[in-house]
Amino acid sequence: MTTSTSPETRQRLIPAVPMVCALPIRLDDTVLSTALETLADPVRGLTAREGDYAGTR
Repeated sequence: MTTSTSPETRQRLIPAVPMVCALPIRLDDTVLSTALETLADPVRGLTAREGDYAGTR
């Protein structure tokens, strides 16, 4: 059994697929950069030095 999709549906899916795939990557980068800033903060964080987390970026 085969299903066919209309050309209009395919035209909408083509840009949607890379955008959906890029979303988790961008969210991960945002969370990681926020966490690193918090770790390095001398007041709120753990006062980590640059060498303590240099391998994460």
